Formats: sequence, C-alpha cells, structure tokens
Amino acid sequence: MNGSKKYYNLLPSQHLLFFAQKFCLAKQVNTICTSYLLKMDFNDELLKKAIRTAYKKQECMSLRITKIGKDVVQYIADYEDPDIGIVDFSKKTKVDEEKFFNKVARKKLTKFDKKMNEIYIVHSKDGYNGLALATSHLAMDAFAIFTFYKLIIDYYMHYSEDAPAPKDPASYTAMVEKEFAYENSAQEKKDMEYWEKFHSTPIPTYTDIAGPRLLEKMRKKRPDAKCAMTFSFNPTAKHLVLKYDKNIVNKIEEYSIHNNVSANAIITTAVSVYLMAMNNISDITLYLTYARRTTMAEKTAGGSKACAFPFRQIFDYNSTFETAVLSSFEQQCQTMFHTKASPMKVMAFEETHYNKPIGGQFYALCLTYQPIRLPSPNNVRFQAKWYGNGAASQPLYPTIMDCDGTGELQCYYEYKPVSYTPEEIIKAHKGFLKVINIAMENPEITLRDLIKKIKHQI
Repeated sequence: MNGSKKYYNLLPSQHLLFFAQKFCLAKQVNTICTSYLLKMDFNDELLKKAIRTAYKKQECMSLRITKIGKDVVQYIADYEDPDIGIVDFSKKTKVDEEKFFNKVARKKLTKFDKKMNEIYIVHSKDGYNGLALATSHLAMDAFAIFTFYKLIIDYYMHYSEDAPAPKDPASYTAMVEKEFAYENSAQEKKDMEYWEKFHSTPIPTYTDIAGPRLLEKMRKKRPDAKCAMTFSFNPTAKHLVLKYDKNIVNKIEEYSIHNNVSANAIITTAVSVYLMAMNNISDITLYLTYARRTTMAEKTAGGSKACAFPFRQIFDYNSTFETAVLSSFEQQCQTMFHTKASPMKVMAFEETHYNKPIGGQFYALCLTYQPIRLPSPNNVRFQAKWYGNGAASQPLYPTIMDCDGTGELQCYYEYKPVSYTPEEIIKAHKGFLKVINIAMENPEITLRDLIKKIKHQI
C-alpha cells in the first residue's frame, strides 16, 4: 500500500507478456488493436456517453503499471475520461481504414504510469459503424476486449432505446487478489506436479509447418539435437487472414456434436497430422492457448488471463483419426485443470528436464481457437477485425476467430517473414483444411492412410 493506491505484482500471464516486451526490440509487441463494426447508425454523442460509462465500470481500463524498486507492479489509477477519437472512412476505402489502424496498432501502449488504451468511434463503408480499441495486452486479452465492446453497445442501447442497463462487470482487483491466493496453495502444488510429470517424458522433437529444415540446420552443429533455434533478433511480423469456410465449419460442428468432442480438439488434431506429414514424425508438440475463464466473474472482470501451455501427442500411425481426436480432447480437458499454473514456471521445466539451449524450441507454433460468438443488437450484421502490430516474439501464431457471424471462421496467421514466406503459410492452411475434409468424410481412416493422401495433395 502506498498512499491511496494498492499495488499488486504482475500476474503470471502478465509476467510472460512483459518479459516478451522487455527482451524484444519492438516495444509495441504487446499492443492489440481490434475493431467491432455494426450495420447500423450511431448517435456519436450517445455512443461517447456509453463508452465513458462502460470505461468507468470496467476497472481494468484504468490499469497502470509502475516500478517500485526493481519490481514491476500494477495498480488501478483514479478514473479519467477516455480520449475518444472519431474517424470517418465512409467516403474512403477499406484499405485506407486498415492502414490507419495498422498504424495505431504499432504504437507502444505498455508504458509506466500511463493510460494503456486508445478508443475510437469508427464510421466505415457500406453503413458499418462502431468501435475500435487499441490496448496493452497486459490489460486485456481478446475475450476481455470483446466483452468490453458488448458492454459499450449494451449501454448504447440502454441510452438510445431504453433497453435494460447491463449488469456491472466484476472487479478486476478482486480477480487479481483471488489469483494471488492460488500461489503456494495445494492446487498450485498439484499443478506443478502435473507439469513436471508432463516434462519427465522423453525429450520431444521440433516439428514445423515448413518441415524439418531448422532441425536439420541445428543437427549440423549438434547431431543429436531435438530442438531447433527459432529465435531471431528481427521482431518484424506480418499477418495473413485465411478462412475456414462455412461448409468446413459445419462439418467440424456436426462432428463435434455427434462425437461429443470439442472443435478445438478436431483442429488441433488436424494441425498435428499435417505436422506429422511434413516432418515424418509421430511425436508432435505445439502450444495451445487457454482462456482460463470459468466463472462469470472471470468472464466479465477483464484483464489478461489467456496463457499458452505445451501440448504433446505421440501418435500411432495405425490408429484412426477418430481415436486421435478423442485422445486430444481428453488430454485438453485434463490440461484445463492445470492452467492456473504460471507459464513461466512451466517453461522452466523445459530447461531443467530437457537441457534446452537458450533460444531453442520444441514447437513452431502457438494455436489459439477462440470463436467468441459476438451478439449484436437486433441481430444486425457485424464485422470484427484484428490489426497486426508489426512485431512478434515468436515465429507463428495462428488465431481462429468468428469475425462476422456468417458461420465462417477466420484464421489470423501472425508470422515472422524471416521464418516463413506467405506461400508456406497458405500451403499449411490448405493442408489443415484438407486433413479436416478427408477425416470428416471418413473418421475411421488411419493416420497412415490420411498422411499418404495429404502428401499426395500438397
């Protein structure tokens, strides 16, 4: 306690993000910029009022970080009205709009004792209008951002059409205090035991959408190497947006319901099978992102709770795709119980158990599946978009999202051009879809036969 402010250490998810920024040349690596546009007209003054109300209710919007001695800590600052910009692209092109927000996304927002967000009212093409938010990832993750958008729109409908006022979101600081109560608890001990056991298995082998080229390069220096050097001092990142069309989304959803497994498990298995085909190996490791929000308080309190954890499957070529999906689903469900753990502590097991060199990796990508179904007032059409900040601390981040409510899903591939070409990303995406299409038609196909078909087609 210092004066009237209460200071808290960073949460494990924030530690990882701040660590990435601290050691990355591009300091905006933690900036997230998104937009949420609806096919409806807004009264700008009423929308400003709704933004200010929601901003005041959402405690994490006033989050600040500061340094006390050598420690980086966080606190909630006294409320200040947000600076609300109004940008009009109704008579310009979508390219102009994207250029503007790509520039906004490249601003460094993770600063000491400064407001860590910017809000815009947007007038776009074809009658679409709405909001854009740029924020520090330390303050919000994707789930928190879209929950905040919903809060604003709900207040707007309350002011404009006398709809019921939305319920207040939960307290961010209460959520933080609850998370710190986890430290040194019996549950943390169980979680650490789980992750230590996870890393006590034989050393995994690096797999990549581009094949084993990086592993082979590493083996020129260390013939027995299992990991590859993916670190690069060049943080420049680009992104491609590729689709899971409505037809394939319907297939995934039907399979998910019929077989009582998650869509995430289906997609994870498809990605893994493609990695098997490209790397000629059955031992696949990748990272999966978990939202870590189970209670209503966690879902509305905002903040940044998403964390990535390693996911490993050792496949039997003679087993069926159906069996592989079920195994993936069961393992993901089991992992969910242990995702309160600090990702920094989990990563440390790789150092101690695998003797991994600095900069070495056993995985090439971190997959995020978060098709948040954004409701819209009166079921009007909407468009949601994520803008690349131009920098990344890892080579490849595919993030699957529902961006327009049409039934399609969009996959944002954030990637380092020093690691991949656009053609390699497109090839991999097509490969994932081919695995899903073939397997949805014949889930009893063996992985061996599925890989043969994939190799024949790619």
